[in-house]
Amino acid sequence: MKRVKVGGKDYLELPEELRDSKVLVIKLKKKVYLVGDERYIKYFIGDAVRDFLKRRREGGIKGDGYWVFDSEVEAAEFSRRHEREFASGEILGVKSFDGRFYAIRRSLYTRVLPKILHVLKAGPSTLEKISEELKLPKKLIRCALEIAREEGTVVEQQEGVYAYAG
Repeated sequence: MKRVKVGGKDYLELPEELRDSKVLVIKLKKKVYLVGDERYIKYFIGDAVRDFLKRRREGGIKGDGYWVFDSEVEAAEFSRRHEREFASGEILGVKSFDGRFYAIRRSLYTRVLPKILHVLKAGPSTLEKISEELKLPKKLIRCALEIAREEGTVVEQQEGVYAYAG
């Protein structure tokens, strides 16, 4: 899209395919807008709802007590919204070597970590085996392992194999 000046203000010119249709503009957040015809808007919102429901099922939405973010933008937005909780230590977070960002409520972490360490004191184990033995979601175990690894309580001996560092 090219820029057009009207009355001294900059605007983006609508693409040709939208000029003859009824255009909807939805403000998503400051300086971020969704522009399109009704069909496109419904399609985009449908994707957003499907993505939200998928993330909810997989345990990455506020309320579960742990979060996994694939993008730095999502992680930064989450950090801004929860700045006070990060500052007070209520939420712990780390960027992992896998490029993802992990966060967990301290209260949940302090309940789960002793269980994970109990498993690891018997010998090195994989995320899948720990999750299976404790009957807890893999993403929750991964969040706790990443924080514990950052603290030095757990080491990753080889890719995907964790051990108690104590």
